[in-house]
Amino acid sequence: MGSHARPRLAHHRGHARRGDAHRSNVGHGPPYTAVVALTAATAEHWRTLRARLALAGTPRPLESLPSMHAVLDVMEHIAKDNREEKDVAKINTQLYRPDPRTMAATTVDESDTSFDEFMGYAEGWK
Repeated sequence: MGSHARPRLAHHRGHARRGDAHRSNVGHGPPYTAVVALTAATAEHWRTLRARLALAGTPRPLESLPSMHAVLDVMEHIAKDNREEKDVAKINTQLYRPDPRTMAATTVDESDTSFDEFMGYAEGWK
């Protein structure tokens, strides 16, 4: 019988693999609050999301988009679409602010500074 070695999986470009040295402490860390929240929203609003993607020319998003992160990015965009700036800021805070319970070595002031830096960077994505 042949070898039963597991094939190496290709990783989506730009995403660090487990054990990689590059790690950001801004909004990333178990349980990856943004990913969990956006996944729940995607599951709850799947028909709306799928219809929106179909109207935009992507009728089969799970086959057409490169990763689930792309699906979650679309869900995030839909959640922020046509919202006032203060509402978008609230969504960003809910999704990306580090969880104080997992930041034992970081003070609240450092967390706020780090979050403010992230939000300044994120402003360029609009």
